[in-house]
Amino acid sequence: GSIVALSAAPARAQGGAPSSSPVAERYWVGFTATWWNPLLTGSVSSDRLGLVGSTIDFVSDLGFDRSRQSDIRFVLRPAKKHKIRFQYTPTDFAAESVLTRDIALAGQVYPISLPVESLLTWTVMRVGYEWDFFYRPRGFVGVLLEVRKTDLTAAIDSILGSGEIIGNAPFPAIGITARVHPMRRLAIGFELSGLK
Repeated sequence: GSIVALSAAPARAQGGAPSSSPVAERYWVGFTATWWNPLLTGSVSSDRLGLVGSTIDFVSDLGFDRSRQSDIRFVLRPAKKHKIRFQYTPTDFAAESVLTRDIALAGQVYPISLPVESLLTWTVMRVGYEWDFFYRPRGFVGVLLEVRKTDLTAAIDSILGSGEIIGNAPFPAIGITARVHPMRRLAIGFELSGLK
């Protein structure tokens, strides 16, 4: 992975005492870019044209494997306890496999032993506001309010035909975040957000 942080701290007057604030908390603008190689787990199904869709496993049925993904985050911090956060996470997987059972997707039946090509794209965009209601030089606890936009496409292609599922929806989320600095240049963070 790769992380880039941009920060701007006020200059200290000559002879002044050095700041005791952790380096990571003295910034106005933050940028993070991360790459990782996740293993996809999950399933998808789609009923169409009166045909009940199969529950199709991404790994055992379609053969999806690890694939390099990325995550981009941008933070504006206009005041000590306030942050405006942006996140963009595009995720895409592609695979080729031979079916080991009959499956039905989007009104199309794909029989056993049929070679198929599969595609899964899932893009998440988040815009949020963070208020750190508890703030100290060595850590904080804050609340998150977010709007998320999710776009999902799952597709199967074969010599018998193709099927595709497309879904997108915005939804709100609420959460909590915390960070502690046991040392001046070391931070340990926690974040949990969502909405049923």
